Amino acid sequence: MLVWDSFLQAPRSLWGETRRKRHPATPTCSWATFASLAALIIVGSIIGESVRVMLELASQHILAQKNAWVALTACTT
Repeated sequence: MLVWDSFLQAPRSLWGETRRKRHPATPTCSWATFASLAALIIVGSIIGESVRVMLELASQHILAQKNAWVALTACTT
């Protein structure tokens, strides 16, 4: 039984939760872990959307410059 108890305590020591005694069926992750993961997902999606918008605006700007150059060369020839 001592080996089984030490096996159940091993995951908690990896998470740094050795001070609190918990039931073995309860998860060792806290709500703060889930909240920080959710915050990372939200921030990542905001950054991803910002990058997408910037790339779209840059491509439109390049296309507008190309169209202006084509129109300028068409008028001069």
